[in-house]
Amino acid sequence: PDIEKETLFENNELFLSAIFSRIDPNFTSFFYPDIERRIRLDEITWGGVRKDGIPALTRPALVWPQEATYLQAKDLVFGISINGDTRAYPYRIMDWHEMFNDVIGGVPVSLAYCTLCGSGILYKTQLDPEKPALIFGSSGFLYRSNKLMYDQETQSLWNQFSGKPVVGPLTNSNIELKVLPVVTTTWGEWLAQHPDTKVLSSNTGFKRDYSPGVAYGAYFGSDELMFPAHVGNKSLQQKEQVFGLRI
Repeated sequence: PDIEKETLFENNELFLSAIFSRIDPNFTSFFYPDIERRIRLDEITWGGVRKDGIPALTRPALVWPQEATYLQAKDLVFGISINGDTRAYPYRIMDWHEMFNDVIGGVPVSLAYCTLCGSGILYKTQLDPEKPALIFGSSGFLYRSNKLMYDQETQSLWNQFSGKPVVGPLTNSNIELKVLPVVTTTWGEWLAQHPDTKVLSSNTGFKRDYSPGVAYGAYFGSDELMFPAHVGNKSLQQKEQVFGLRI
């Protein structure tokens, strides 16, 4: 038994696979012997849900503004416009789903929204025009309190911030998803500027309470972190909002 324990701890992939498979057998698709990785596996934290326990919305139903009676003018939305196709995805729904896979203006995209970080990034998901676009989901894992998403085709884990694969078959492929513009604003402001917009329907196919602030209101009402993250700048609070520029 002692030898078996030593071997298990020497092989991080096998150790993680053995531990996490007890939570969800599907986690074995992320961790296995000799898996490629660009981040430390011991910094990967289980987020408390199973694989796809936070279900991504794929090609979700949209409605016209007059049908979106569940929305208030002050509600925050992600606003997107590509090739004349204009849409709004409300925070109060995305808080429960964190990702969507859609085609906007003929462009396959995914919105990767890390609720714990407050970061929503829109990625173009078709890497090769001759191949299908990647479809992303929530792995159930975090890296430094940041979402690790995965692609359904290869089961690679991706860093939500960088759009790069960090664990799995695509790790050393030099792939980086292209970032596309997305606006954070209120529903009232977005609708005033884009009266032709469509908006995400509250009939998502999932039973959730989409009232404002229900999912993470308590979390952002406190300064405490739910998962470990190194905060080097002591002049800022742990959940201080900042703008990040990549040039």
